[in-house]
Amino acid sequence: MHSRGNYSRPTSDLQMKKAFGFVLELLLLTVLLFAIAEGVHAELPNPPSDCFSRQNFCSSSQVTRDQEGRRVIRVTIFAKLDKSKYGQWQELKELYFDFAKWPDYASHSKNIDMIASEQRPSTDSRYFVEHYAKYYAKAPFPIGKMEVEDLVSYHEIASPSPNGVLSVEFLERPDFTARKGLKFNRGELHLLQNDQNWNVVFINDVIPSIDILPKVAAPYIERSMMDIFHGMFDF
Repeated sequence: MHSRGNYSRPTSDLQMKKAFGFVLELLLLTVLLFAIAEGVHAELPNPPSDCFSRQNFCSSSQVTRDQEGRRVIRVTIFAKLDKSKYGQWQELKELYFDFAKWPDYASHSKNIDMIASEQRPSTDSRYFVEHYAKYYAKAPFPIGKMEVEDLVSYHEIASPSPNGVLSVEFLERPDFTARKGLKFNRGELHLLQNDQNWNVVFINDVIPSIDILPKVAAPYIERSMMDIFHGMFDF
């Protein structure tokens, strides 16, 4: 005959498992919130060794997994801008966030045709500005071109580098119903400095909404973004 204590033990074990599960969920939530506050990338990627051998910029694209396991196309742009040309980092910030000029930046591009680009005030207090954009990006055969319409929100994040002067993250507005071309769009802009230069690191993770192999689409998306930065910083 079992004692009363033996009957209560399974219930006690179940309560312990529930308590452990709750603590685990709390820890995961804390880690997630910390990651959001610090930005997607805890460490910045280093430019390739030959990035600045002949010019002051370079770019790359790859298919990879982000921190949340999504299979994304990641475009990374590195630039080195002489402080004798740009005396203050705020000049670079103003060039980037002057979204109305993005069509001008891309005006000579054969890879992207920007129809509209504008800065909008954020309706969410967590973000300081929003960027609305509509454009056509060159795409591989037989698609030819991809129409994109999107709205992203920006907020400042802690710089992963001790030499950082500005770090911002952008992500798509989930309630934007007119979105076309991209079903995921997130990235970061980092401005860093040394004695002679301002260094720019731009990282953009996207998932196209069209049915296309990511590795085929990646170089097209890279060229479109690179053309905008060419015009923005006069490479």
